[in-house]
Amino acid sequence: MPFSQKRINQLTNIAIYLLKSEHPEDISSLKDFLTIVPSREKIKQILITAINQLIDTEPQKIYWLFKNPTYLQPEIDIKIIVTQKLNEKLLAWEFKPEDIHFNENGNLEFNAAAKDRLMSTNYSSDNYAVLKLVQLFLTEEI
Repeated sequence: MPFSQKRINQLTNIAIYLLKSEHPEDISSLKDFLTIVPSREKIKQILITAINQLIDTEPQKIYWLFKNPTYLQPEIDIKIIVTQKLNEKLLAWEFKPEDIHFNENGNLEFNAAAKDRLMSTNYSSDNYAVLKLVQLFLTEEI
């Protein structure tokens, strides 16, 4: 029996709420709860939609999930989802592919000019969460 879009939206909202907690137990409970969804693809879709919404609203939460990718495996690979979304955003901000790359650990890296531009440019409030997420990568201790 297919799930209605309303039900999918409800499950996505539950996923967002639990993913924001930064507690592995909550993520495990979420994954157990989502077993009510009859399709692995639908579960994946719900989680990806939740992650994409969090990228646009909760940069610190996404950064934590990115640094703890095993909590969402095997259902999704958070590093792939986040890197794709950030790459799309940065290219839309007129960065060039050579300005940015993701290293072998999946971490975001920038050339010096791009890093300076990101740290000094004011972006619209619509892009605040994504910019904050990028800045978290830029200021992390390696």
